Amino acid sequence: MGLEEIIIERLVNILLKHKIWKANQYDSDNPSAYYYTEEELKETLIKSPLVLKRHFCENLENLLVDIINEDMYLDWTLSEAK
Repeated sequence: MGLEEIIIERLVNILLKHKIWKANQYDSDNPSAYYYTEEELKETLIKSPLVLKRHFCENLENLLVDIINEDMYLDWTLSEAK
């Protein structure tokens, strides 16, 4: 397993723990029906940046802390699409 694969695997595990909702299919009446699966997260992270829109997880602060704690030396970029 290469370094990129290891990083993606670790990031996917964190995202799965925080139950990331699919941005285009979020439904406030039934949010659990639209969580990313492990395979969907891996495919998205390999192909392109993962675009997360409003209401993508329960607690953003905890997600960011987990990501930074996993590997604080990676170059993380947060941006807002307009």
